[in-house]
Amino acid sequence: MLEQTYSSTKEIYESELIEHIIIPHFSQLQTEDDQDIQLISLDFLIGILVETHSKFFPAIVEVLVNCICNPSHAGYLFIYLLICF
Repeated sequence: MLEQTYSSTKEIYESELIEHIIIPHFSQLQTEDDQDIQLISLDFLIGILVETHSKFFPAIVEVLVNCICNPSHAGYLFIYLLICF
């Protein structure tokens, strides 16, 4: 649902959505135990990084790095990111 909201309103509210909803919502993504939720979330965040050159780029990258650096999830997330790029 968040992805649909972002996609349909990013032309007008991109900065506000990223700053006030997306970054706070995903800031603890590395603690999520469900691998499917992490992968879908990472895919969404990577899509934002590819589409935008906003001032929030470092904050989104930080969320991705925190997920990759989590020892319990690092292996499959690293492989997933390699496949994406």
